[in-house]
Amino acid sequence: MTAALLALAFVSASSENVFRAPSEAAFRYGRWHQTAIGGGGFVQDVFLTRDPKIRYVSTDVGGCYRTDDGGATYRLLLGNMPVVPGTLGVRGMDADPRDPNVVLAATGSHWESDASGLMRSTDGGKTWTVVAKARFGGNADERWTGRVLARSPKNPDLLLAGTMGEGLIRSVDGGKTWSPVGENGRFVRDVKWADDGKTVWASAAPYTGYLFGAPTSDLKAGFFRSDDAGATWTKLADDSPTEILPLTGELLGIFGSRRIRSSKDGGRTWTDADAGLVLGPGPSPGFSEYNALARGPGFVLTASTEGEFFRRDDGSATWTKLAEPRLEEIYRGEPWHNRFDGKNYRRFGKALSSIVVFPDDPKNHWAFTDWFSIRETTDGGKTWRLRMDGIELTVIHNLLQDAADPGRVHIGMADNGYLLSLEGGARFGDDGPEVTSTMRTLQAHPT
Repeated sequence: MTAALLALAFVSASSENVFRAPSEAAFRYGRWHQTAIGGGGFVQDVFLTRDPKIRYVSTDVGGCYRTDDGGATYRLLLGNMPVVPGTLGVRGMDADPRDPNVVLAATGSHWESDASGLMRSTDGGKTWTVVAKARFGGNADERWTGRVLARSPKNPDLLLAGTMGEGLIRSVDGGKTWSPVGENGRFVRDVKWADDGKTVWASAAPYTGYLFGAPTSDLKAGFFRSDDAGATWTKLADDSPTEILPLTGELLGIFGSRRIRSSKDGGRTWTDADAGLVLGPGPSPGFSEYNALARGPGFVLTASTEGEFFRRDDGSATWTKLAEPRLEEIYRGEPWHNRFDGKNYRRFGKALSSIVVFPDDPKNHWAFTDWFSIRETTDGGKTWRLRMDGIELTVIHNLLQDAADPGRVHIGMADNGYLLSLEGGARFGDDGPEVTSTMRTLQAHPT
């Protein structure tokens, strides 16, 4: 999906007293209200801060978001970001552990020739400064894998960033300035530190195709380790995991999106570590693929794209599958139109990108990002609740209001085709004809 225009709402002042419109202050953008479409691009990750109420979220076509109420509602952070198409593709974020209002955002789209780059905010996303003109694939292949911004666990001023084509860059002043540290021509998809603050790994994916205005490009893969906090790097292998998770005395990696493997020698050699996981076809058409790993005190989590969660306790070599969860799918106070009814296609976990373990109650409080939503549990995976209020990942190519009936608003979207609102644009649903491909142009004929 390519970014063209982000639609927030279509509720004019003249129609506000006629058609039902959202009244929650959290969804207001000046005189505009957010719509309630509930589908489009991908939520890629959730980034925690020292304040449990403040989190940041990165998306592939909808920009970056912030919550100040622990995930109940989110708001878009465009601020004074450069007005270039790639700004809405956010590959990753990172908040300073000393101040939740100091945050970095790695923005850019491989479809666009302009690179918005790596940005830094000191006021919680109200305003931004471009601190590096590095390239990032916010809407590129592999955008659901790993993290491209990584801060040293021992020194909060030391950061590394993995770019799309420019290798690794490094900051020693909290992200204010950046310098290249090697592996130019690589498409870095994951950067992770060991607890010692010295050892760090970087995984790069192969890429051949359209890149920042060039019809064909060839970026090399590779798996790398640094033993001097990212100053220099050693190549370990050509094949690289899609995501890595450093543990005490062990490194876990996901290979080919399906197999989880373990290394006991710092990533030089690997053995299978998927005992107990479902590796064949899942309960619905498709295979159980594994895109994410997360670490809690004494355990590790992973999940398949069939919505199956697994836990491995420290000291064990076997994963244990969690029981089938109960889903609560409410969006803006109403049943979500994409909700699972027990019979139709279940989206839960289909595009799982990241898993987050919350420090307030790590045994029970988790979240994961999935397609255009965030799911959150506070009971260890027994119940998952939809948490996407304020997040709207829509790429709108065309919007048309019926002159004879202002309550009817038509939109043409990228990928998802046509949607109709009968409420003056306050909410769009499945009332119209089903068109699921990209719709770039709409025209209404008078009757």
